[in-house]
Amino acid sequence: DNLCLYSDSIGTSRVGLAVRSDISVRWDKLEDLAQYRIGVVRGYRNAPEFDALVAEGTLKVKEAASDELNLLKLVYGRLDAAVIDEQVMHYWMAHDPQLRQSADKLAFAPQLLAEPTMHLSFHPGRAGEPARCPFPSSPQTLPTTITV
Repeated sequence: DNLCLYSDSIGTSRVGLAVRSDISVRWDKLEDLAQYRIGVVRGYRNAPEFDALVAEGTLKVKEAASDELNLLKLVYGRLDAAVIDEQVMHYWMAHDPQLRQSADKLAFAPQLLAEPTMHLSFHPGRAGEPARCPFPSSPQTLPTTITV
């Protein structure tokens, strides 16, 4: 696509469900999730199949402004599950005081919705290609400081 220049993959995003520890969220196919109150972040794209089922009305979701708010809704029983990246969930559980105190109430479900690759994006043009070049395909070799 001509709108952006992308780096090679710098890793993957494990997108799944944060769930309440006191209920069992089970599913074999995505349609099975229709029975649950699932939170998503407004404006985020999730797994393509999941988003398609939301668009057609098969899955009903509750939108929030952030992952942090969805996790808090889980803690207080307003949701059964929330779509989230596993590392983002761990970040909020470590950095939000309310979530840190409620860590035993939440878990990341082992079954993933998707595991897309992550890339850095750059504006196309004379500055974009040189800025993209310092990023190798292996995340272990990413430079710690980049000057653009």
